[in-house]
Amino acid sequence: MLDTVVANMSESEDDKEEVIYFTSESDEFAYVFTTEDRPLKGFQIGIDKRGQSLDGFTLSYRVYALEDEKAEVGTAKDPESAADTEKAGANIPERGEMLYQGSYSLSECMDGQYPYLPMEGDALKGRVMVTFSIVLPDSYVAIDPAGMPGVFVNHGSANDAVTYFNGEKAGYLLKTQYVYSHDTFPFLYDFRIMLFVFLAVSALAVPAFGKARIGEDVDKNDDENETTAKEEAKGGAK
Repeated sequence: MLDTVVANMSESEDDKEEVIYFTSESDEFAYVFTTEDRPLKGFQIGIDKRGQSLDGFTLSYRVYALEDEKAEVGTAKDPESAADTEKAGANIPERGEMLYQGSYSLSECMDGQYPYLPMEGDALKGRVMVTFSIVLPDSYVAIDPAGMPGVFVNHGSANDAVTYFNGEKAGYLLKTQYVYSHDTFPFLYDFRIMLFVFLAVSALAVPAFGKARIGEDVDKNDDENETTAKEEAKGGAK
């Protein structure tokens, strides 16, 4: 089972949703944040396809550990970290070990959808960086930037999250949802199900058993009455 945690999906009255478009394969969005204590199982970002099918377009995503656990935190509106958009050009934190690499075919999602980007690995927790870039089809030698997809952003906040574009801190934040595994206890869950089934069956069986006993008692009384009547008839005949 999976849990989806909304990080930054809505806009305040003085904010509005925007789309930032890729212009080439070299463009890279990076999202730095701290996970919960459990490993990350996936990520969701919004994709603007500009009404195209985008056959052959691939969204490449990677998860990195950060060398410095105290890497910059905050949002574009946090004066202690980003000092608003005027100082949003800080360099991206140094990335450490790559913990996961995945890809998603953009032809599989609808325009404006937030596709689920699965991830695996017990090490996917703590302060991490998730990067996103576009891989173009082999058939494309050159492409008009106007045909490139984009991602949805706003100027909201998501705890200690920061968005970077091409290595510099951006004045916006990716609209995102985090996906984690849902901790369950299979034995306890199965026991509860079995107990529920047992109680349900018992509740149905008791009335039926009672009816059966009543039926047996009626038949027994009928037999006794019939025997008594026969004996009385024999006595009267004598």
